[in-house]
Amino acid sequence: MDEETSPSPPPDVLLDTTLRDGEQAPGVALTPEEKAEYVRRAEDIGIRYIEVGFPQNSFDFESCLAAVESSKHSRLVAMALTTIEGVERVADIGVHEVLFVVPCSTNHLKHVYGKTIQRLMADLQDSIEYASYKRLSVNIGLEDAGQRDTSTIHYILNCLLPLANKIQCITVPDTRGQLLPMEVGDLITSIRQRLHGIDWRIAFHGHNDLGLATANSLAALQMDPPVDSIHVTTCGFGERAGNASLEQLATILELKLGRRTSLQLDRLRSLTEYVEEIFLTPISAHAPVVGSKVFLHESALHQKGMLKDAGCYQYLDPMRLGQRTKMVLGKHSGKRLRRLIAESAKCSENRVCKLQRALINSDKGPAKAILHESIESIRRCSMIGMEAEGAVSHLKSSTKVSS
Repeated sequence: MDEETSPSPPPDVLLDTTLRDGEQAPGVALTPEEKAEYVRRAEDIGIRYIEVGFPQNSFDFESCLAAVESSKHSRLVAMALTTIEGVERVADIGVHEVLFVVPCSTNHLKHVYGKTIQRLMADLQDSIEYASYKRLSVNIGLEDAGQRDTSTIHYILNCLLPLANKIQCITVPDTRGQLLPMEVGDLITSIRQRLHGIDWRIAFHGHNDLGLATANSLAALQMDPPVDSIHVTTCGFGERAGNASLEQLATILELKLGRRTSLQLDRLRSLTEYVEEIFLTPISAHAPVVGSKVFLHESALHQKGMLKDAGCYQYLDPMRLGQRTKMVLGKHSGKRLRRLIAESAKCSENRVCKLQRALINSDKGPAKAILHESIESIRRCSMIGMEAEGAVSHLKSSTKVSS
């Protein structure tokens, strides 16, 4: 981290957790160099609040350290276990804020942590005290709050109240991606009411299992008062169906809610393309804002309108997103595009018609074969890891060979 940077940059409305929760997507293993380059690129486009990871083991520690050292402008966050050693590791990499996670449902208490809530809270309280001593801002993530186990959530909040002056933020996650937008508002309201006017920031962390992470984050932003921050990942990558999308919410904040951010929207796609590369995961061609087909038009009726007024069938202005509208000569194209192409190519419209028919009647066999081969190749190469069944099979077969 640059020595001239403010010791504690302020929190921002968008907390980019691509390097922590995003990297928890199956088969993703970012190198220290990749994390450092991500931070450089993210800051270049205006991101100012970044979670660098979970520096629990030596590899993740080195990766998180590289990310921190490459930062010049951002408020940096890292996740820690609720132990003195966990806090030490976060403090040693030089971030501004530590994220502790505490289970807020009986399901997670029983099946994930296997400890009493009293023991967990004692560990958390000790960790908060030590983090405060190390001058770290403290963020408490209420894991599985989306299950809405009210009695457990209230018990935890009551345990945290005596440490109110040592806590700066409460993060409300929809850990299983199960909430509807209205339920997000109800959950956050119930938590706020329990805080008795204590001035903690509130953040929301959405998962996309029902395809609602962006909608749920938007609901949190439209509350009265709104949450202070929402957690996002580039391309929406993350565990299972992923997280709320950075590019979608950055665009919604500016274009729909009129909230200026520091992000340069016209450079979002360059960041998503880098993440596509290092995550070994292709972006959907139809991904909102950044998909390769988002500003392509083939339908004759659409093309007619678009050639007269680009707003006819596009709400988003591609120029603001560093892209441009394009027309496709295909099966559904009409005479207006054919005439435009003929004029530009200085040829007859008849020749354009012949090209259109040739395109429509072309053999899809080779393209299908290439696509199939590419998809199979991506499936083989897009995961640094091995499914458990495959690992068992591999080990059994290697044991037979060696014996």
